[in-house]
Amino acid sequence: MNCNFVESEIPYYHFTDDGFSCKIVPSFGGSIQELVVNEKPIIKGVSIDKDGFEEYKEFCNSAILFPFPNRIANGAYYFGDKQYQLDLNDSRYGNSIHGFAYCQTPEVISHTDTSLFLRFTHSESPGYPFPYVLELEYTIGPQGLNLKFTVKNTGKDLMPFGLGWHPYFVTPDQEKFSLHFEAEKKYLVNETMIPDHSAPVNHSKFKLSGLEVDNAYRLTNSEVILEGPNRELKLFVTEEGYIQLYNPIDKKSFAVEPMSCIPDAFNNKIGLKTLRPGVTFEWSIELEVNIT
Repeated sequence: MNCNFVESEIPYYHFTDDGFSCKIVPSFGGSIQELVVNEKPIIKGVSIDKDGFEEYKEFCNSAILFPFPNRIANGAYYFGDKQYQLDLNDSRYGNSIHGFAYCQTPEVISHTDTSLFLRFTHSESPGYPFPYVLELEYTIGPQGLNLKFTVKNTGKDLMPFGLGWHPYFVTPDQEKFSLHFEAEKKYLVNETMIPDHSAPVNHSKFKLSGLEVDNAYRLTNSEVILEGPNRELKLFVTEEGYIQLYNPIDKKSFAVEPMSCIPDAFNNKIGLKTLRPGVTFEWSIELEVNIT
């Protein structure tokens, strides 16, 4: 495995091996914008240029979601005895979406031929007056990757947060793809895409063909498997949590988003985590790629 820093219009780190290519772009929120294994595209990215950045901001390809994944209703929430108002960057539904990290440029701390270590630093802001440091370490290998998140509360107050990752997996022939996972419930949403009730899950195997979904699920097992022609992708999360599933309009890719909480967790508290001052929290995701 080799890692090269590419000094293009928008610089990025390029990990390569025989039949393997992974591109990580610091100024795109430290996100992966290409993953190819044995010459087969695994993760759908955008072009690494100004036009690509505009597309990335709209669709959040492989974005790091922090301090909350998905939506906060009307951008408003109470924590303790105070109400806060976030920016409304979800113009279609009038919510806040995906936190701040996805559109920030982290500091590059170090890299090797198999890893990249990034650091996001946040000071106080009106809608989220909770300073933090978020460290993200990618470990890259020919058959997949690991994402390790470390969150530290650098402020003086208890801090609410959630984590997530937003990859779109390439599914060019969706009638031949299926998804397997174990879950106990599905969260149903209202007209503004905010969960307002849940329903039991009667099965945990889905054919992607014709599937219309943009919902969160409560997992009872940490393994999620996406299978298609000549490939099997396995996602593992360090603790049992949640996934958001989304099938885009073009049906050429499918989003499987590991999350530590459900949408609007700052209000509904489902999966919401809190961190005391000076305390750290670790969370990780592993993606295993098997090509046959």
